Amino acid sequence: MLSFSTASSDHPTTWVLVHGACTYPNIFDFWHDDVRALGAAEILTPDLQAGSDPATLTTAGQAAQVTAALNEAQHPVVIVAWSMGGLVSMTVADHPAVVGLILLEPSMPAPLLDPERKIIEPRPGLLDHDATYGPVSDGYPRRPESSPARDERKNGVDVPPLPPATRVMVVWGPQFPDRGRPVAELLGAEQLELPHSSHMDMVIDDATRTAILTAWQRAGNVSGAPHVE
Repeated sequence: MLSFSTASSDHPTTWVLVHGACTYPNIFDFWHDDVRALGAAEILTPDLQAGSDPATLTTAGQAAQVTAALNEAQHPVVIVAWSMGGLVSMTVADHPAVVGLILLEPSMPAPLLDPERKIIEPRPGLLDHDATYGPVSDGYPRRPESSPARDERKNGVDVPPLPPATRVMVVWGPQFPDRGRPVAELLGAEQLELPHSSHMDMVIDDATRTAILTAWQRAGNVSGAPHVE
């Protein structure tokens, strides 16, 4: 467990940890102790598929699970959201409970997509992880994901402007640089580039998590893009 000197129980927060495509909320299990050290009095891990048929689940349906967590929160909220969960969380991050947003290589919102992209009609069905992204051997179980929601992401999902007081940090590594600086510039966010961290490292690697939370610990907004060796 990390030790963060600025953590204070005088200003408790709720941290909402939002998983990505084909994974479960427990992908963030190793974050819990560290965010508590940063002052988290409450940790919520919504399941974006909860109570839904994944074959017909939409982005709005996924976002409803994040909104439910925000409504439940007992303190000001910091959201940490990875990949697909990052884009889903962006759609509701203007919620009045949200004071901070950490985006880990989020799927890109509509303004950053190719304007010549082909728009398709979202199709009911399930997306198989291995067939779509390739097999993995990291020990974390995968599950089928919503094809309609993925089609919506490919078509383009709009996100609302965030309140000026919301602190935002976008984190990226070498696999998805297009999910890093362009997203940060669109949102006017702090930037953290981690040149040795894979997409999966963003959630499961101890050193990557330490770098992310150490950067977040810094007070105020940070200009430019810190480059962690």
